[in-house]
Formats: sequence, structure tokens, C-alpha cells
Amino acid sequence: MSLLMRKATLSDASALTEIYFSAFTVDAVSLLAFPRNKSSWDFWYNSVVEEIADPNAHFLCVYDSDSPDQKIVAYAKWNGPNVPFGTDLPEWPEGGDHALANHFFGNLVNRHASIMKGRRHWYLELVATRPEYQGKGAAGKLLRWGIERSDEEGTETYLEASPDGKPIYERFGFQEVDRLVVELEGKGEGVLSEKEFIEVFMIGAPKLPELLDPTNGGEGSSKAAQNDTTTPAKHLKYHASVEDGIEMFDGRTDTVVKTAEVAAADSLPP
Repeated sequence: MSLLMRKATLSDASALTEIYFSAFTVDAVSLLAFPRNKSSWDFWYNSVVEEIADPNAHFLCVYDSDSPDQKIVAYAKWNGPNVPFGTDLPEWPEGGDHALANHFFGNLVNRHASIMKGRRHWYLELVATRPEYQGKGAAGKLLRWGIERSDEEGTETYLEASPDGKPIYERFGFQEVDRLVVELEGKGEGVLSEKEFIEVFMIGAPKLPELLDPTNGGEGSSKAAQNDTTTPAKHLKYHASVEDGIEMFDGRTDTVVKTAEVAAADSLPP
């Protein structure tokens, strides 16, 4: 098996939609907000078609080059650091729990804004992998893409994760700064026997040694300084959950400067 990465195109919209629904089969909020029906499929497909045309939204996919049809096995959406926040929530698909969707995704938008406080950053909005390809390194390629760009620019990275996905992101240098607990009494119990749903908010600091090396002419430092006043990325309707055993790499973990936790100290849970 040879997994390669490329930019996703409009012709991939159907495959990306299929991957989302196959990857989030044990996600209570996804099942409640996006019931597996035609309305939810159309919602996701149309969203991908619309957003993939946004130059500030970076849709990347990993495909199996050994498969006859070059099958897409995973994809991610990264939002660039010059995307302003949008607070308007979409019209949710028919049959879903609209109140839960508004509460959950509305909180994601608000927490994102309060944690990052206008600091320039890259935002991993979604990563999803086909179940049969989980644990084979596809998601790691997609995650590394955004991390490398944030390192080059000297900016932070931001994402939301499940508690199961948190240790994987920590291996990539991310730190938890807050979390959201959504009560599912009478809701998720009927889906996955869950009484609550937890979402973890995480920040990754840039890899600074090469950026701040005086022999580098301070280029990385000046980039970060120039980027301080730019508004961060928007959040629409996705949340990231990596539970497929990302292939680890010897990257930022040992070199991350632990400033992200300090910068977001006032956002830490009690």
C-alpha cells in the first residue's frame, strides 16, 4: 500500500462526503446532528462543494496509489490564518437535533474565538479517515501538512479533538487548553448509550529553534510579529476527531516551546 497526498478538487466532493459518514459512526453529536439520510448527505456534499472553492480553505486528501481507482482514503480541511471568524450557523439537515447542533457548534465557535483572542493561527477544522485505512498513517500526513506551514510562519495551530484523540495530538506537540462537556441525557443515550459528549480544545505552538535562530536573520520572529493583528480562521460546522492511530513522526514534540499553555492560561478549565 502506498499512501500519497494531494489537493482535493470539486470532483472529489462525493468521496469526501462518503468518508465523513464512514469515519464518524461512533460520534454521538454527528449521529444526532447529521442523521444518516439524504438531507444530511446533501448538506455535507453541498458544503464541501461550496467550501472547497474558498482559496483560504485547504482541502487535502490522501489516496491509495496502489488501488485501481486511486481511492481517496482520508481528507482534512485546514483553514488558513487570514480567514475571519464567521458566527452564523448553517441551516441544519432535516431530521437532526437542531437544538443540539446549535448548542454544540455554537460553543465551538465561541470557544475558538475566546481561546485564540485574535492571534494568527492555522485551524484544523476536520480530519476523517475510512475505517479500513485507520492506523496506517493517512491522518498523520494531513496533520503534518498544516503543522509544517504553521512552523514556517511562526504561528500557532488550533483544533478540536475527542478525548480518545487527545493523546495522539499531544504526540504532535499539541496541548489541551479547555474542553466542552455536552449533556446527552435523553439524546445520546438513544444513539450510543452516552450520557455526555466531550470535546477538547488544543493548541500547537510553532517549532521555534530554526525560526528564532539569530543566524536566520530573525526572519521567523518577524513573521510572527507581523501576523499578530490578523484575525483567525472561521469555524463553520466541523470538528476534528482523530482516533485512527496516527503514524507518529519525530517532529515538534521535543522542540516545542511551551508558550501555548501560558498564552491561553485564562482559558484553562478550573
